[in-house]
Amino acid sequence: MQQQQPQQLLPARAAIEYTCRLLQSYGIDQLTPELIRQAKFDAPAACRPLLQALHDLAVCLAAGLAAGCKEGMCALQQQLQQESVDGDTLPAEGVVLLLHLLAQWGCPPGLLAQLACVPRDLAASSSNSSSCSSRACLLCLAWLIGHGQLFDRALQHLQLSPGLLKVLPPYPEDTSTTAASQAKYAAAASAAQQHARKVQQLISAPPSSSSGGGNTPAGSGCWPQVQAAAHHLLSTYRAASMKLQLLSSLLEGREKLLHQIQQAQLDANQHLRQQQQRQQRSSPTRHPNSNCSSRQLGPAALTAFELHLLSSPQLLQQHQQALQRACSLLQQQLQCVQAAQTFFAWASSVLEEEQGSLSASLGACDVASSATAGVSGSKQMLHRSAAACQLQARHWLLRCCCV
Repeated sequence: MQQQQPQQLLPARAAIEYTCRLLQSYGIDQLTPELIRQAKFDAPAACRPLLQALHDLAVCLAAGLAAGCKEGMCALQQQLQQESVDGDTLPAEGVVLLLHLLAQWGCPPGLLAQLACVPRDLAASSSNSSSCSSRACLLCLAWLIGHGQLFDRALQHLQLSPGLLKVLPPYPEDTSTTAASQAKYAAAASAAQQHARKVQQLISAPPSSSSGGGNTPAGSGCWPQVQAAAHHLLSTYRAASMKLQLLSSLLEGREKLLHQIQQAQLDANQHLRQQQQRQQRSSPTRHPNSNCSSRQLGPAALTAFELHLLSSPQLLQQHQQALQRACSLLQQQLQCVQAAQTFFAWASSVLEEEQGSLSASLGACDVASSATAGVSGSKQMLHRSAAACQLQARHWLLRCCCV
């Protein structure tokens, strides 16, 4: 598995472009792939936008803003404009807030030490920005992306809904199990019980209930009601028998249609075999193993589920669209995982550049080890989500292939 993993990585530029789009979903649009590439080689012009992006991302994470909520960042920019602060300028208060949040979240001390060299007003002059390392800002941005789990959040946003997890369309719903049908059954049973109870009370009335008290038979005054109840039962029985006859005729028609469909399937298979035999006779140079599939073709009839799909083309089309959406989401998940792996692998190369540039200065080992811990921790967090996403995607694709 480890030998196949490098084959699944995206190109570095594609991963950086994906990361820029991910940051843009939070309203952070100061960065471009070319700017990030320049920051790898410690270009001074990349320091200011990277610091601004760091500040905006830290504010988004501290405020709990989710991806796609650009209104919060727009409100922040409007507030800064009302306070007469240039949008491209990161004031000293913003730098202090950024350092405080990073220290609170456990940013490596070596990166914090380099960010602390930022001048009080980064926009005061372009020469002051030379004291700030854009490569250190880039490493800090990679650490903050890993700490904020931006790629994990993107994966959660791309999770399949429960409706898309079904491999096959559902069978037609049995109307006898619906709530409305159950309520009708309960009401009919209650009415029948009440009617039977009334008839039983009329038949079992005591002799003293007769008004004459003479030679009138017991319960003879109730016979009209009993006859009406009997007529009602007979009419109900006739209606039920007619419905049963209609149902039996419909079932017979269904069986005939199924037989016709199966016969048509047999005829189609026979016609297909004859056509394949003609093709084999017309091309004798064909490979001998190529006719194995035609020999194995038997008179297979359609199953009940296939007949259900043929009778419901709209349902089949809806499920096909759902499968397409599910496959699209799975491809986006794989792209997110591959972009995360490539981005943090590329961040490791940035770290190597930083180690090479600081090898001659004192304290380079501390800075390198701290930054290495931050980037490796981010890579470990992303590897977990990557493995889970790849396992889910492979399982889903296998299920789809079985269909």
